[in-house]
Amino acid sequence: MNETSFFASSTVFGELLARALARLAVGATPSEVVEFLRGGTIVAVEKNDGGIRPLTMSNVIRRVSLKALLEQHKEEMTRAVGDL
Repeated sequence: MNETSFFASSTVFGELLARALARLAVGATPSEVVEFLRGGTIVAVEKNDGGIRPLTMSNVIRRVSLKALLEQHKEEMTRAVGDL
């Protein structure tokens, strides 16, 4: 793959990803996809005191899209919930 085709394909990927995330944000995503994105992997991590800390690693696409939405609407969210 040469440099030109790499940048062309990455631009197409970026546009497709942006469209998919926009559909997800407005609820225009098939229910099967939503169910998949809601999932996560649960891992048990031992704490220093011998207890167990359950951690869930969520879907990367869901995390990225949520982060983008929150960043875009940061001021509105801050007004709604205050500074954390």
